[in-house]
Amino acid sequence: MKMKKGLLLAAVLLVSALPSFAQLQVIDPASIKQQIQQLISMNKQLVQLQQMYALYQQMHALQSAEAQSLRDLQSRYRYTFTNWQQFAVGNQYGNTNLWANGINSGNTSAIQNGYRSLVPVVQPVDVTLTPEGQQDWRQQYGLLQLQDATLMAGIKTSGDIRTNIQQNSTTLKQLESDAMSADPNLTSAKAVQQKTLVALLLMIRTLQDTNRALESSLDMQAQVLAQQRWERGRTLNAGAADRKALGN
Repeated sequence: MKMKKGLLLAAVLLVSALPSFAQLQVIDPASIKQQIQQLISMNKQLVQLQQMYALYQQMHALQSAEAQSLRDLQSRYRYTFTNWQQFAVGNQYGNTNLWANGINSGNTSAIQNGYRSLVPVVQPVDVTLTPEGQQDWRQQYGLLQLQDATLMAGIKTSGDIRTNIQQNSTTLKQLESDAMSADPNLTSAKAVQQKTLVALLLMIRTLQDTNRALESSLDMQAQVLAQQRWERGRTLNAGAADRKALGN
């Protein structure tokens, strides 16, 4: 019995003498789960970064290819256009150059001087004419005034268009140069939008000039038709007067 008690006491003394690191550590499942989730999140971020880097490389390669192709635009898409030419005419008697100055510049005074240097002014109605003759004279005088105004308006339109084309030629050349440039500052999205806007504005201005030219042409045609209408009406009135005289 004494031997058993001695063995038990020895065992207790041995256990109490073991070092502290021999004790079992406690494991926290919640902490492990959190660490695993952090690893999964970090792995997703790594994948996203890899995808972004790959996309960046693709965009860089595409930009390099575009820059290379831009350098070939001038030779690949070279084209020319013809500007309006100045109106040129002989000046044998010193009066046609005034007309040319007006139709080239669109200046109102130059147009009036050039027009009157070649087109005579109609004299007022002759009071010695019969009432019918005076009426014809007044109507023809009015039609001629309309024709004069229409012709001078058409000359001004032509002169303004020539002047605008010459002034816009520099802008068009600069726009063409910028469109063909490989400069990154001129090929950015904002720069392309600005160049597109300028091109649209130039197109609108050109359409406005075209509409003015068409309007002048219609005015001239209206004056021609009015003159024909007058001559036709005068002929019919003369025929009616003759028939009336025969009837009497």
